[in-house]
Amino acid sequence: MRQARFRAVISVARALTGGNMAENSPTTGYRVDYDPATGVVRATFSGALNAEKITRAAHEGLALGRERGCTRYLVDYRNTVVTDAIADTYFFMSNLERLGLGRSDRAAIVYERDAERHGFAELVAQNRGWANLRYFTNMAAAEEWLTAE
Repeated sequence: MRQARFRAVISVARALTGGNMAENSPTTGYRVDYDPATGVVRATFSGALNAEKITRAAHEGLALGRERGCTRYLVDYRNTVVTDAIADTYFFMSNLERLGLGRSDRAAIVYERDAERHGFAELVAQNRGWANLRYFTNMAAAEEWLTAE
């Protein structure tokens, strides 16, 4: 019964957003949607943040982006706490290709906590040639960078 009600809510939400929302369970700890006004796929996370959760959301977000012809992604980690070990962060950021992220894609990641961990993640990505992936502590700055030509 609960599952049927959830699917009904998703159907209504899809209708209201023009189908611009990926289907996420309320228990996943993230939401992925597409903003047609800016042409940006947005992933908003909450709670514990780990590679497994990010991978699931990335697959959904990248699929939605490809469906919409979008190459710009805004990732909101402000309400999260990193739970992976530093070695997991290194491995994850060293292997971004496996997510389906393309070198021409542009991703802005916004965080409030775990500054050292996020700084390390950005450094690893940049050392691997991911120039279009940047971390921010300010949402407006991230949006401005992401939507700049």
